Amino acid sequence: MKTIDKQAILNVLNGLEVIEQNGGEDAYILVENNAANHEKLNAVGVPSEAINKYGDEETFCILALAFSEGYANELEYSKLVLRPDKFAVYDTTYNEFNLHDTYKSALADYEAAKESIMEESLSGDEQVFILEVKKVACIVEDKDREDDPAEKGFDGWCKWEETDFDK
Repeated sequence: MKTIDKQAILNVLNGLEVIEQNGGEDAYILVENNAANHEKLNAVGVPSEAINKYGDEETFCILALAFSEGYANELEYSKLVLRPDKFAVYDTTYNEFNLHDTYKSALADYEAAKESIMEESLSGDEQVFILEVKKVACIVEDKDREDDPAEKGFDGWCKWEETDFDK
């Protein structure tokens, strides 16, 4: 199975000359539907059949192509980007991690955390981070284990339950 380098595709898409674009609810970004643009995209793994689904003989929409084919999930400053599935905001003042499904949500929490910390007396060591979350492991009760935890001096058995957001 061939691996697709989504960032390479985004680099090509973001480098194509835009003919026309519109924002808002009916957003689109049109580029010329020509052999040169097809060659650039074919070289990074985007087949011409996929390109042609998002346009006509003259132009195709790179916004529709990128979002529909899973190469991008956000448009930031007129550039297509692919954000990870999970973000965490961590602040050192309260030693808190908060998980978020979107970058926008994480950014709002990040700004709120900074504002909250500024209302406190400051030591100079305060920091707030937005982190990309690849994996999370949580302790859960291990109900599958059959031996008696009391024999080892424990109240119960625990195990790690992992979620991998990179898959």
